[in-house]
Amino acid sequence: VRVYLDGSQATGVEVEIREAKSGRLAGKTTSQVGSGVKECDVTLPIENCHLWSPEDPFLYRIAVRTRGAEFQTRFGRREFRFDPDI
Repeated sequence: VRVYLDGSQATGVEVEIREAKSGRLAGKTTSQVGSGVKECDVTLPIENCHLWSPEDPFLYRIAVRTRGAEFQTRFGRREFRFDPDI
């Protein structure tokens, strides 16, 4: 997850992923970011990741929180493969 910050002060960044329908926690982590940092990458595994497909449109909800701010959105995980013989 790439998090964009205003960089005005050091802050903690909390990232939480839940299944959108059930609300079950799928992953959570925190990170500390220093003053002056405008963006940071946060990596966290999704426990038993369920892939999205047209036949099974499974979604997750991500919440990113810092001191005084929160952003939430939904997303789906996909997997793409390419045939090297084509």
